[in-house]
Amino acid sequence: MILWGEISSFPDGNSFNMENKKQTGDLRQSHYTMRKVIGIMGLSLPFIILPFHEDHLTSISHYYYTKSAVFFLVIMAALGLFLMTYKGYESRPEDQDWLTDNMITNIAGAAALMVVLIPTNAGHHREDLGRFFKRIGEDEILWPLFGHNEALWGTVHLSFAAVFLFGMGWMAFFRFTRSDSKKIEGIKRWENFFYRFTGILIWASIIFLGLQSLLLLFDINFRITKAHDVYWLETISVLAFGTAWLIKGRAIRELIELKQMILSKSKISTY
Repeated sequence: MILWGEISSFPDGNSFNMENKKQTGDLRQSHYTMRKVIGIMGLSLPFIILPFHEDHLTSISHYYYTKSAVFFLVIMAALGLFLMTYKGYESRPEDQDWLTDNMITNIAGAAALMVVLIPTNAGHHREDLGRFFKRIGEDEILWPLFGHNEALWGTVHLSFAAVFLFGMGWMAFFRFTRSDSKKIEGIKRWENFFYRFTGILIWASIIFLGLQSLLLLFDINFRITKAHDVYWLETISVLAFGTAWLIKGRAIRELIELKQMILSKSKISTY
């Protein structure tokens, strides 16, 4: 038998609703935080690897063979794990989407981890980075970690890097621009414009790199810079997706709100 005192201690409907709203708010805030972390890691990658190696290498991936390897490995592995744990928005029945946020980020996250596990080949940097290798014979080298100089595995590495960046472009262009409101205006309108711009920027970089690789098969060396096209195009892509994730994490909105709060407090203090 249940006593009246026990019944009256049960939470009413309003309490349940308040608790649900609190849980939803906490979950949304954790999503914002995760997006900001992903964005910050993406923005920091091209710059944090430079100070620890005096030479400018042909790609970000080649810093795997330098003292900067620890930053490259940690950031790429962290990006992969964060993306694979990111859930994002569930697809609505009316959208008829078969590619959900979760599916895209899982694929991109797995590709990021494979970029770490299968590094690029040392290539022509073999001699430049000789001090980081240990020679155990006249033509035999003990490569650091999973390092190698095999062109095939280098191509596999590039393929996973392309999948990772393509997924980031897809998230920015198609998924970040979604809205429950049919009429998009205000700051969301400008954010969507930027998301699409970053998505196009990422895809354009991938296409340009693919085109360069294709032309090399016909002995056509089409380059913008002498030897650093890959590095700069990778940097553009990483900065683009990093900025998109940072904005999706409401970083810009929070800065605007902080500015408004500071201004309002300063106005109050002048009275």
